[in-house]
Amino acid sequence: MNFKKLLSLLMIFCMIFSFVACGDKDKDDDDNRSSKSSSQKDARDDDDDDDKDEKKDKKDKDDEDDEDDEDDKKDKDSKGDKKDKDDDVLAKYDEIDLPKNYPSDKFPIYKGGLVYSAIVDKSSGLETFIVSAVSKDDVEKVNAFYKGLIADAEDFSDFSMDEVYMYSGKYEGYEFTITCAPEDTNKDYALFNLMLKKLPSVESLLEQLNEGELPDDYPADHFPIIDGAAIINASESESNGVVSYNLNLYTDKSFKEILAFYEEAIGEITGKSKSSSTDSFELGGEAHGYDFDISGRKTERDGIDLVEYWIYLYPLSE
Repeated sequence: MNFKKLLSLLMIFCMIFSFVACGDKDKDDDDNRSSKSSSQKDARDDDDDDDKDEKKDKKDKDDEDDEDDEDDKKDKDSKGDKKDKDDDVLAKYDEIDLPKNYPSDKFPIYKGGLVYSAIVDKSSGLETFIVSAVSKDDVEKVNAFYKGLIADAEDFSDFSMDEVYMYSGKYEGYEFTITCAPEDTNKDYALFNLMLKKLPSVESLLEQLNEGELPDDYPADHFPIIDGAAIINASESESNGVVSYNLNLYTDKSFKEILAFYEEAIGEITGKSKSSSTDSFELGGEAHGYDFDISGRKTERDGIDLVEYWIYLYPLSE
């Protein structure tokens, strides 16, 4: 092989080598560009993922906030509904003041109760209070309060049935009737009523009962009226010029006191008869020109124990 031919082959080889080298470089550049592009794409994808995650987190937070807001709204709505419901129930009742002289110390209105009706009746000469009220507490709580209040009442009666409670009796100088029942439109509320009739004192009762007057010629010096007694009725009748007397009286004195009083006042009694038992007494005979009879029995008026007695005077024939 001559030198010229060898040089030509060497040049061709260098050209091929150069081409291959250039091709590899382009490929590397392409790979680098591809790699860089992929990296950038991956970075963008990562950024997109991060953005998506952030957006998702924000959306989740917004959803949670919305849920919290919704819960708060529901709570507020629920409270509002309850308040509206309360207002709706109580709106039917206009609150008024208790009457003057109402015995709040003895028969208090249940705590928080709204009084919507109050009447005072004085037709009997003694005050009677009729009070109606409504409470946000249920009937069991209101009933327990009043049942405990009147636990020591006298002549106590219980007329309760189902969820309607009714009690009557005498307590702290009053004859009472108390009722408790569920409110008509909301069973969680309670309606209650108190009817209180003031019991008179013995003195005031006797004064109230004292409606009669002694006849003008009644022999009060020999057959007097016992101290503090009330004259219910006093009558006289005349027949053939003879006048007789009939008295009906009330007193708080005992049988023993009554008998002792009249025995002393009348003095000497001819044909005297005298008897006394648990429920009645009698004293009779002749004295001061009269055939007389004084008798009585135990009774009760307006919750007060009294003795009702009668005096009969018949003139003795001459």
